Amino acid sequence: MTSIRERRERLSLTQAEVARAVGVSRQAYVAIESKSATPRVDVALKVASVLGCSVEELFLEPGRQKAVATASVAKRLMVVDIAGERRYVEVGVELGDLSACADAMGVVKDGEIREVMSTGWDSVLFSGCDPVLGLLSSYLEDTTTKTHHRWMNRTNTEALSCLLSHEAHFAVMHHSCTKDFTFEGLSELPLSEWELVLAFRPGYRGGRSLEDLVGTSVVFAGRPKGSGVFDFLSMHPSLDGCEPSGVFGRYLSLKDHEQVASALSLSLADVGVTSLAAAKARTLEFTTIDLQKSRLLYDPKAVDPSLVEKVGETVSSRRFRLELTALSGYR
Repeated sequence: MTSIRERRERLSLTQAEVARAVGVSRQAYVAIESKSATPRVDVALKVASVLGCSVEELFLEPGRQKAVATASVAKRLMVVDIAGERRYVEVGVELGDLSACADAMGVVKDGEIREVMSTGWDSVLFSGCDPVLGLLSSYLEDTTTKTHHRWMNRTNTEALSCLLSHEAHFAVMHHSCTKDFTFEGLSELPLSEWELVLAFRPGYRGGRSLEDLVGTSVVFAGRPKGSGVFDFLSMHPSLDGCEPSGVFGRYLSLKDHEQVASALSLSLADVGVTSLAAAKARTLEFTTIDLQKSRLLYDPKAVDPSLVEKVGETVSSRRFRLELTALSGYR
């Protein structure tokens, strides 16, 4: 592999010049070049562009076989044991998360696993969109049993699909999902309650309720189809059973609550549905429109009872609940 430094020197560029072209500080670029820090996706793409090469050429390390996608995600294989079957699950992770310890890495080409290097660790996978899963995973991390606990950020529909196809141990649901799925045979554990809000861009002077916004020309930001928020909006009485994209001037479909709040703070949208935590983090004006309940679904026939007990004890522990309630809008 040609190092980042070698490529830069071939082009007779200084660290300061590359940093300026990429749009980061010299210190930040030095950390990337020395590999003491892993850049975000957008920064990695800019570094590769300035140095005239691909992301893979800069960040694919020999011996570790990191399969780095050219656009926004890297593909990582995780070893899981579900329903008595040991298998590899392909997980997309942001480039900035690649420094996190992984239990197995490999190369995936044309949908086939070409090479896997197992490190002897298993993974417990939580699928869903609730950020509390990140907190829960950190609480459950256990080096003594060589078990990683990982959160896969998925919409409601995607999370349930992962659960039913035995690609995740637990799935989080926070609203009535699609009728295309059945919950028969699944058990659940309560996880959290959190406030769903209608937030507004700075300086917005229009309608302040869903009823006031129907039929207007506002740019409305929300989660994609298959998410709990999309389902909530579609079933809201004011939308009369219509999909959000056909009710407002424009429906801006975004990956998560953080992106919705960011779009509003940058005035890329007029109004949006997001979590109270995300709205407060960007000091947006808002009105609460619903209290969402998140629950962990699992298949008791596929998951070890001791794992379910461990997760249940963690979720109900005083320490976990105190940290949960410290988050804006969570209970």
